[in-house]
Amino acid sequence: MNYCDFARDLLRNKRQLEASYENISFQLETLEIEKFSASGNSACCAPKKGGGSTYEDKLVSLIMLTDRYREKLKNLSKSLAAIELGLSVMDDYEKDLLNAFYVYGLKDAADSLSAKYYKERAQVYRDRMEALKKFTRAVFGVVET
Repeated sequence: MNYCDFARDLLRNKRQLEASYENISFQLETLEIEKFSASGNSACCAPKKGGGSTYEDKLVSLIMLTDRYREKLKNLSKSLAAIELGLSVMDDYEKDLLNAFYVYGLKDAADSLSAKYYKERAQVYRDRMEALKKFTRAVFGVVET
């Protein structure tokens, strides 16, 4: 099993994970406000066929949604923390390599990095693979099994 593929996917999804984290955080806040602002007057308290009121059903639904969103937020936090941990062991050149090639997916990443760091394109590509292996070791502890 090649963990570099998992690490590459994790880096490629970093921006989407960050956007997702912000979106779910906002939705969670909205649900919390809605949950605590729900009142018995907002729904008829007459029992439904199953025995519960629409107010109780609405409150239970809000609590369930809040729990689901908290779980999603926890999973996103773990993924983002893993990415940050992996990037924390790298120097600026290696971070630039991974950001340019994987996080932002720049079309001319090799050319711009070779000009910035005064290296040949082939060396930039070799360094990219070494940086990816280093990131993989930092996040997963292994490169291949």
